[in-house]
Amino acid sequence: MIQISHLKLSLQRRLILDDISFTIHEHECLGLIGPNGAGKTTLLKCLSGIIESDPGSITMYDRPIRQQKQVIGYLSQQTDFKPWMTCEQSLRFFGSLSGLDRATLTERIQIVLQEVGLGDQQTEVIERLSGGMRQRLGIAQAILHEPTLLILDEPASALDPSGRHDINQLILRLKKRMTIIVSTHLLEDAKMCCDRFLVIKHGRLLGPLAHQPDVNPYQIQVETLTPAPPLSTTVFPKIQMDRINPCDYQFSSQHPLDLSQIATTLIAEGWSIASIAYQPIGLEERFLDMVADV
Repeated sequence: MIQISHLKLSLQRRLILDDISFTIHEHECLGLIGPNGAGKTTLLKCLSGIIESDPGSITMYDRPIRQQKQVIGYLSQQTDFKPWMTCEQSLRFFGSLSGLDRATLTERIQIVLQEVGLGDQQTEVIERLSGGMRQRLGIAQAILHEPTLLILDEPASALDPSGRHDINQLILRLKKRMTIIVSTHLLEDAKMCCDRFLVIKHGRLLGPLAHQPDVNPYQIQVETLTPAPPLSTTVFPKIQMDRINPCDYQFSSQHPLDLSQIATTLIAEGWSIASIAYQPIGLEERFLDMVADV
């Protein structure tokens, strides 16, 4: 288990991280989301030991994380590969920096390339790899030393839908044996692999963005065949009604709504209903609502 407690960081008199506290559980994939400049990358660099915070602490299994850099894998937003190297040469270079001996390194290179789907690209020059292949090579480099904690900074942001799907499937496989924290803005994609999300803005955690069904029971969308007659405020005293256009209406409440009861009441009030359904709301919409006024 990883515990982040009251983390603060200032750079050039500007507060970058402001009293950050949260926990990452073993074999969990935690998604860190927030707008550009929110502090996501800085927070991940603190977790990886690249940057030291001011006040606050980061511990993994009750030991300071800065003493455990050897069990942390980190993939930055931009992979720093030499384009003229082959996949094997690049991994051998990074593996030697991690202190792996030659025999272990040779074995691990074959294993990780196979694991990320690049088993047949061992001797391929990096400049010939697609963007998705380079990202998978970056993950191979990050897991070469079999870390306990894997930190991924926007691992799929520049990829097409197929490439993003491959990365998410890879993360799903990896979290069976390691703990993962990933920053992303691709929420609908990342919900495939992330167990939960934390929202950060202006260096502060706004709270969790929990997985929920894609239907929000507190909003109902109604479409009518003709413009509907006005409703008295006594018909639905605790429900807000918004007219989207002459034949589209949205009903919202702080409490669960009974779709069939609302339909029956509207018909009794003279509404000619074409369709009525709970309003679909995805992760991105809930995220935007969360950060809108902060």
